[in-house]
Amino acid sequence: MANYKSFADWQKAFKKNTAKIKKLLGESIPEVGEMIEEGIKKRTRLGYGVQDNYKSKNKLEPLSKNYKKQRKRQKLSKSTSPAKSNLTKSGSMLDNLSTKINKRKYTVQVKPSGADRDGVSNKKKSVWVSKDRPYLFLSTPEIKRITKFLRKELDKIIKKLF
Repeated sequence: MANYKSFADWQKAFKKNTAKIKKLLGESIPEVGEMIEEGIKKRTRLGYGVQDNYKSKNKLEPLSKNYKKQRKRQKLSKSTSPAKSNLTKSGSMLDNLSTKINKRKYTVQVKPSGADRDGVSNKKKSVWVSKDRPYLFLSTPEIKRITKFLRKELDKIIKKLF
């Protein structure tokens, strides 16, 4: 780390490197997208959803008795069982999660391509199941984990540049 004679010198160096900092931090964004997608998949397959960002995770609404009976007669994903409420029948919907990150926000969505064994599109299925079992949000611990990752990345960049 360079020695600066004054805070003003450090500020000047920081301003000079702002574009580099943004570029290098931006290189971490795809990894953040992967963290978001994998976190939602893992939590959901464990049977938990989140009502809104910064809320606690909560158990997904249980499956109805009739739907459990129906699932017993179907070939299910290895990630589920007939009685487990985890939004995983075939696994197709969760496997098609996609994250878009803009300057100030992220959007998690299900890719429009693909459908389950019954021919229902993943996108349509996601909209339908989200009404009673919201899952495309991040809990406070998930947001803290991503924030911690970004802070570490920023620390590495600052150490490298200064």
